[in-house]
Amino acid sequence: MVLIIPSSPVESSPPVTPNEQLLIHDSAVKQQVPSIRAAAEPLSNKQPSLDIKNIPMQSNAKPSVKPYVPPIQATPSNADYTGDLNDHHAYQQFHNDQEKALKLAYITATKSKVKRLETLIERGKHEGVTEQQLTFAREKIAGLNAMANKLKVELNLPSQ
Repeated sequence: MVLIIPSSPVESSPPVTPNEQLLIHDSAVKQQVPSIRAAAEPLSNKQPSLDIKNIPMQSNAKPSVKPYVPPIQATPSNADYTGDLNDHHAYQQFHNDQEKALKLAYITATKSKVKRLETLIERGKHEGVTEQQLTFAREKIAGLNAMANKLKVELNLPSQ
């Protein structure tokens, strides 16, 4: 019995002559390494440099822009305690004032956030947002209002 194996595409391509192999190899090397001498130099002779001038650039490439890195420093706090640290009652009052200011800020921010969410719900109705997403937004509004009302009770503010 004789088994016949179909020829593969590699076998069906025309044979490459040694001269063609050399040309193919040289063009591949030139694409990968700009200078064959640079690739052949030992690593000990090369000195690494981070200077941008030594990096080869294409003529149409723009030089890269150095990204902005903000200075790293402590954030100044406006509400540092300046009283006597041995006076527990004064420090407790300072802490209570800070907590009250935080709660008032939350109540104030809730009003604008609820308005924004209600606007988005109306917009979502017109644009075909799913009912599940609309329900989620309504639940978020209810949660924000509930927390704001709880904070108003804690601060003895009138609920609206």
